[in-house]
Amino acid sequence: MKRAINVFISCLAISAVLAFTQCSNSSRSSYSDNNQQDEALSPDWQDERQELKDELSDLENDIDEKIDRIDKKMEEVSDDTKDQWMETKEDLRAKKSNIQDKMSEIDNSTEENWEEVKTDIEQEYAKIEAEIEQVGDDIKDLFDS
Repeated sequence: MKRAINVFISCLAISAVLAFTQCSNSSRSSYSDNNQQDEALSPDWQDERQELKDELSDLENDIDEKIDRIDKKMEEVSDDTKDQWMETKEDLRAKKSNIQDKMSEIDNSTEENWEEVKTDIEQEYAKIEAEIEQVGDDIKDLFDS
């Protein structure tokens, strides 16, 4: 009888260990599945993030080109026009600073807040891009005439 109780207790202990091991493996498997899903999402998010940074960088370069063009032509214009274009240059510098702030927002974004950050930056990008195009047209009209 004592032997039967020992066998029963041993079987019970083995069952408990196996059940615990199975739960532990399930948790690891679930964690692994979640990790794989996160990794599957991350490349798209990272790609979008890099593309938006590249677009902002291009916009920043466009601003630099316009400032350089204004600087080169400033000697040829009247004092009143110089004052106007100095203000335009300051405005362009402010836009460039805004772009740099947006790039920092991208760098500090997380996958969880990415959609919100992306929407905000895309709206700001469209606004700045339109303003810069207008400045480019104004520069062309003034300096090419």
